[in-house]
Amino acid sequence: MGTLKYIIDTDPGIDDALAILMALNCTSIEILGFTTTGGNISVEMANKNILSLFDYLGCHHSVYGGSEFPVTGSFPYATNFHGESGLSKDLPSPRSNISSVDAVDFINEALSSHPGDVIVVCLGPLTNLYRLFQQYPDSMANIGSVILMGGAVGCSGNVTKHAEFNFYCDPIAAAYVLRTGVPITLVDLKACRQVGMSRTVANSMSSATKIGQLAIELIVNWFQLDETRSVFEFYDPLALALAIDSDLATYMSSNIEVNTNVSSQYGETVLCSNQGSISLVDIVDSERFFYMFADILDIKSPSLC
Repeated sequence: MGTLKYIIDTDPGIDDALAILMALNCTSIEILGFTTTGGNISVEMANKNILSLFDYLGCHHSVYGGSEFPVTGSFPYATNFHGESGLSKDLPSPRSNISSVDAVDFINEALSSHPGDVIVVCLGPLTNLYRLFQQYPDSMANIGSVILMGGAVGCSGNVTKHAEFNFYCDPIAAAYVLRTGVPITLVDLKACRQVGMSRTVANSMSSATKIGQLAIELIVNWFQLDETRSVFEFYDPLALALAIDSDLATYMSSNIEVNTNVSSQYGETVLCSNQGSISLVDIVDSERFFYMFADILDIKSPSLC
């Protein structure tokens, strides 16, 4: 196996943006490209947000537009959490453009060119991955592994009592992807709730770099959007961190299904057994996670690490 390469599939989103900033500033990974999907916001807004981030920071990475709609219906969006734009900071309109190549075609070509060496990090609904496996079934054999942020295994959801937002957006895609047998690490809500930051800690952070300052602004501004907010949970940054260093957590081998029945607990994640091909994140070393987050983004805080 050669050097591992990464594709990041995203619907930015504040926590997506933080994960993207970590990826941009992490010298130990090679990013082949970013793909977008609707979810937190429309795919058009997702494209705008990621390009605006790159332009603001003066960097360039290829962005491939993906799914506008889930397998059925439409994405519900999460503007109540992320704001109308999806980000908590106004950025200039992007000057750069997305690629003319579709996200699914790009992922397939990347997997074909680097069989077994590509980690796909999915930070939003799994519609692009579903389309990939439907259109290019041979891609399943070429994928190195998949890191998914989604689901709520044995815990309450964040969009309904039973469902986590990403899986709720497209449970048909999620159910299909989890059944493929490809190597999957699932970072669910129970894992993400182990890495939360208080308003006080957020306000204590500082950075001398533009990328660190942007990360801090995104978090602090999120708190300012609603005075009742007390904890920011690092959903997508945790998934990205585990894609970089799997030793930040322990795991359980699992067989997991997603409920696609619209009349009963739609989008619920069900643990069927403790034997299976899915590595479900169990215990996260939160201290090591926050050390990584702060180190990669050049952030200082008296109480963060």
